[in-house]
Amino acid sequence: MRRVLIGMVCITLIAIVATAYARPSATEPPAGSYRLLVQEIITRHDALVTQVAIEARAGKRVRIFPDGKEREGLSVVMPEMSGKAVSRIQLTIFADRVEISAAKVNGVKFFLALDGSSMTQTEAIPESSKTLGMNVLLKPGIYPEGAPTGAVVFMGLMHKLVVE
Repeated sequence: MRRVLIGMVCITLIAIVATAYARPSATEPPAGSYRLLVQEIITRHDALVTQVAIEARAGKRVRIFPDGKEREGLSVVMPEMSGKAVSRIQLTIFADRVEISAAKVNGVKFFLALDGSSMTQTEAIPESSKTLGMNVLLKPGIYPEGAPTGAVVFMGLMHKLVVE
């Protein structure tokens, strides 16, 4: 129960940081590209939270999906912002150690949130495991539209990000 409460507190803090982090940059990314701003909020052996701001032109679709399963995952269209060609949405990547109560084993809860849509996955891990089984690959920078980019690996499965 305590771990769930800690997780909820982390998500609330993320929402507060995301609100302050929500304004697009002063310069637009070049035509045919989008910008990522990556902020590691929590990086511990038992919890990880990364906030990714995605800046792209209004009307572009942003998707994050498991490798080989392009019809699954999360998808959102970049919103219109008054007087601006570029808008910003947030991707939150979260992992936390949990106890899987039905099996009474240790596990990792993996959570992705993309501008209001979310997906979760919980996997059992050995009690002796020193890692969360997750690696965030996204780095700040300019990326080409239409080309899937490795975003995060969770328990050996790559999740990709694409703006098209």
